[in-house]
Amino acid sequence: MELFNFNTLKTSLCKSTKSLTISLNRPENNQTINKEMLFELESIMNWLSSKVEISSVLLTSTSSQFCTGIDLSEWKSSTTDELLAFQKRITKISKSFSYLPQIVICDLKQNVSAEGIELACGADLRFSRSGMKMKFNFLERGLMPSSAVYQSFSNLFGMQNLKNWLYTNSIVHTDSLVHSGVLTGLYFEQEELTEKLSHIESLSPLARMQSKLAFKVFDVDLEKVQDERITTITKALLSIEDWKSEKGQFTAAREIGSKLKREEMNRQFA
Repeated sequence: MELFNFNTLKTSLCKSTKSLTISLNRPENNQTINKEMLFELESIMNWLSSKVEISSVLLTSTSSQFCTGIDLSEWKSSTTDELLAFQKRITKISKSFSYLPQIVICDLKQNVSAEGIELACGADLRFSRSGMKMKFNFLERGLMPSSAVYQSFSNLFGMQNLKNWLYTNSIVHTDSLVHSGVLTGLYFEQEELTEKLSHIESLSPLARMQSKLAFKVFDVDLEKVQDERITTITKALLSIEDWKSEKGQFTAAREIGSKLKREEMNRQFA
């Protein structure tokens, strides 16, 4: 049963498992996140926050890849502050998963990269097809991971793993992801995910919601400070505007200081 008339998302409700499936639906654009998709995700998160009768949410896509991050082609004529605000909205969605009364399961399909990883980090459980490939290609796009990614790896998956995957061009495969805890497990048939949703539906609703709330006790106090610090670092990076450049045409390290000074003078005399 389709619940919403969205352009970039498909939604369906399964009564037997009391679950809502949200499918990213931009296959012709490699399931990138554009402005319309972000707005639709925000809308459905707000709707879910009060729907305690729904036990679980399955976040997936309509193609073989889950999500490949921000559609940077939309941002070539935009300012640093505009892109930063957009990134922060993605981070807010990722973090909102932990506050929803439902258990959020992310199906990474066969491929995920960049900000698609950030969305997945916010889920309670993550599954993928056997052989799924995860690519941490933030830096080669002139961007960096958000606070949500850093916090997830600091608290759950290990900072050294994040360093290994950020600073090498290797594609991370499922064995490493399961071992590190990034992936809950693998599946071969869609019915296996349905079984997980059915099990969640069988749990005590109050026990499920309260146990999920208890996990926030361990990280909520640090989140604001971490967010502020990483936002400052990210804004400095975005102001160089390497995200508007092609790979191999990034600003040289020696030129960064003079470029920032020129931009500051332009702002003062604008």
